[in-house]
Amino acid sequence: MSETCCLKCGMQVNKVQLIDRLGSEPNIVGSIHVTTSHIIFKAEDSAKEIWVPNGLIGTVEKGVLSVLGTPLTVKCKHFLTLTFLITRDKECQDLVDTLNKCGKPVNITDVFAFENKERNDDIRLNAEKRGWDRFDWAVEFARQGIGTADDRKWKITDFNMGYKYCDTYPECLCVPSATTTQTLIGSCKFRSRARLPVLTYFHRPNAASISRLVHFPCAQPLTGFSARCVEDEMLMDAIAKTNPSSSTLYLIDTRPKGPKGTRGYPGFPGPIGLDGPKGVANE
Repeated sequence: MSETCCLKCGMQVNKVQLIDRLGSEPNIVGSIHVTTSHIIFKAEDSAKEIWVPNGLIGTVEKGVLSVLGTPLTVKCKHFLTLTFLITRDKECQDLVDTLNKCGKPVNITDVFAFENKERNDDIRLNAEKRGWDRFDWAVEFARQGIGTADDRKWKITDFNMGYKYCDTYPECLCVPSATTTQTLIGSCKFRSRARLPVLTYFHRPNAASISRLVHFPCAQPLTGFSARCVEDEMLMDAIAKTNPSSSTLYLIDTRPKGPKGTRGYPGFPGPIGLDGPKGVANE
């Protein structure tokens, strides 16, 4: 006889048979566990386990009650189909309702991501927490070597504090130490949504860096591809000078090629900055 017991985040049904749909193997007796993130089948007499994320549950179909029990078929979005045989019809119906609720939540707050809770020590601090506070840009840049291995050629600035200039960039930015606030403001005004070139990755061994700059349609110049901006070119030149082992700064245009082999989408010109500052090459 099967048993049902409620868990904190779902339900559990014991003495369930997993039916081999091809009929070549005997049915496997086990238990079904439904949690906030997965539906799990655990066999009783073996280590066999089947884990299916709730988000992959497609349809749940309840069959006709027979002498052996009620069949339950779970069809998943990644083409996996599981068929169970449950002794009691009431338990089968409860499981159908639970799986439908997990697979198709009515409220977004019912999904697993919202089950995450603050740690006990955070609760005791009684401080307001934001998810982004768990990631500290200053610590990350220090890990990469900014302030030590970079020979002080880069600096961390609060230029974008409160997302004053660019609402799609972090508040903490890393820019060349030689740049001024006016240079950064000028570059922001020149580029779409104020997405100026800033440090993304610093490579310790040779002081090479990757700066976020050209990625359609993120940081294209507002005034067209033939326009020039003194502040923007000064910032690019400063980035080029941060690497003493190379005198060339490569601008890589990652937009797909158009019908005629040019970069970008139909109606957009080719690579940016063909007449850019000295020491800047385009790829």
